[in-house]
Amino acid sequence: MKKKMRIVLLMLLAIPMLFGCQNKQSQSSDTTSADANVQEAYRIFLLELYEQDPTKNTNTFLIRDLDGNGVEELIYRHQALEVTFYTYDNGIKKIDYHDFQTGTTRLFVSDNPAYPGFFEFHIGGGLEYYNYITIENAALNFKKLWDDDFSDSYEGRDKIVEYTTDKQMIAESKKLYQENKDVEFIPLESIAEN
Repeated sequence: MKKKMRIVLLMLLAIPMLFGCQNKQSQSSDTTSADANVQEAYRIFLLELYEQDPTKNTNTFLIRDLDGNGVEELIYRHQALEVTFYTYDNGIKKIDYHDFQTGTTRLFVSDNPAYPGFFEFHIGGGLEYYNYITIENAALNFKKLWDDDFSDSYEGRDKIVEYTTDKQMIAESKKLYQENKDVEFIPLESIAEN
């Protein structure tokens, strides 16, 4: 299992560099070097977090470009429901922190490049909530998509309420939920094994 995690981590760290080399051949080697610098900075940062982590086995992370700008963000999940978002701009910078505060929270990722962020699902008060999380103007942005009153306990309210006119985004959130395309976070302990 540990060997598998090492392989997954190495692939995660290597894939952006490989795609960068294939898709940006016309750009200078400075871009590839910058991508490698970001990856190395995140690796060192995660190793420091691991060394400070008293549990050594409950925290996880993911590296993903959440806003489609070509710079990958580091998403660090600690205490199971608390997530801190970082980016790289001449060094690692904290974007924001969010505590999902409910045990029934799921994050989904889409293969559609139009949606680089996370689709989020959670339950509370008899409602299922569907949101989209991305980075806009260097800040964490939660976009409320729609919710479903599965309990039928809200009189005078439609069962399904849509908060966006973006029908494609709503359809994508439904598809990801149905397909169980949950984010697969990587255990923090795997960073120490490399």
